[in-house]
Amino acid sequence: MVKRLQTGKKKVENYYKVLDTRSNASPEKIKEKYIAKVKEFPPETNPEEFQTIRRAYEALRDPVRRGQYDLMRKYGGKLERMFDEAMELMEEEQWAKAAGVFIKILQVDSNNTQAWLGLGYIELLRGNLAGFMEKFQEVLELASPEQRPSLLGLKASLLLEAELAEEALAVLNQAQQLYPDRYHLYANLVNATYLELDRGLELWEQLSERIAALSETKLQDIHLMVSWINLLAELDLWSAKETIRQQVRKFIKGLPEEDWEVVVEIFCQEAEEYLEVGRFREAEFYTVLLQYCRIKNRKIEELAVRAGRLARLDKEIRKLGRDEEIIPLIHIYALQAFFVENMPDYMIAALIKGLSYEKMDEWSEMSEDIIWGLKLLKKKYPLVYKQYQKKWDGMLAKHLPRLNREARRRLR
Repeated sequence: MVKRLQTGKKKVENYYKVLDTRSNASPEKIKEKYIAKVKEFPPETNPEEFQTIRRAYEALRDPVRRGQYDLMRKYGGKLERMFDEAMELMEEEQWAKAAGVFIKILQVDSNNTQAWLGLGYIELLRGNLAGFMEKFQEVLELASPEQRPSLLGLKASLLLEAELAEEALAVLNQAQQLYPDRYHLYANLVNATYLELDRGLELWEQLSERIAALSETKLQDIHLMVSWINLLAELDLWSAKETIRQQVRKFIKGLPEEDWEVVVEIFCQEAEEYLEVGRFREAEFYTVLLQYCRIKNRKIEELAVRAGRLARLDKEIRKLGRDEEIIPLIHIYALQAFFVENMPDYMIAALIKGLSYEKMDEWSEMSEDIIWGLKLLKKKYPLVYKQYQKKWDGMLAKHLPRLNREARRRLR
């Protein structure tokens, strides 16, 4: 089903005004204005203003999100109601009716790029790739030169969403040839596309060579660096983490100190996003990289402590799951407690669905094995034991009275 845009009735915040720029500003200009605003309103002294600035930048830096934001912002009155109607029809997969509404919009405003985009998206959802390409070409011709690089990113994103990864990669290659200085616009899409094509290692080599060959340090290359780091995580290439650390240290050292705050905020955001989805090793790695900026504040310190603690705890729980000396029941309880404490609800539901409980009742009656497992847990996995000690103490109090004298002797 089509994801419906949340247009709402309240007035959309003008993110272009927040960044003191115009709606036709190039991505480079938006980045430039964002950096200037961060320097004017740093997070330590102006947390509310900074959050607004960051929100505006996040909405405008990504071509897909910017396109959606522009859709939300531009339409008012009749055209907005028509657009909402078209989106509802698309959600119901009534493609012909939705296309009819977009055509009516074009009758009012023939240069309405969003309506052309809507028509093109319908063609894509109906499996008509040629029709999509034709409509999107109309969009590109109507767009200003400053908008075209971002629109190519949107085009690749839609193709990737439609599971046309080869076609998406062709668009991304075209975009990089036409706009070689704007790779940061496509970095995340390039990662996703190569991974979808199972060509991640090929991209890893390309990025490694590209970063090693950087002759001068530019702040915009931070997104290239972030894509490289995230690709390491996706491909599980942790043996190369020292190479990453050296390049990041070199990159940050080459930046003016006034740019370090931007790097800190980007790295913090990456770490927080990894924490939200339970990828604690990746979050911890970003907090390690933050040290090279030589900026200290409470936010960084708290983030580093949290990520480090959860990464170590997660590592112990994973190791516990492979320990054949300890009854599996203890690992299941540790995993449940860890997920409930640190994971979003949808991941908890997936865990519960994925675990096998066939032997839970049987294990629950094996008091001697449980107590022996708890003794080993305390000795071999101190972080897990300490974190959930109340649970283990409760299990001990429940199962110890069930043991006879011989069993107690064996445990001693």
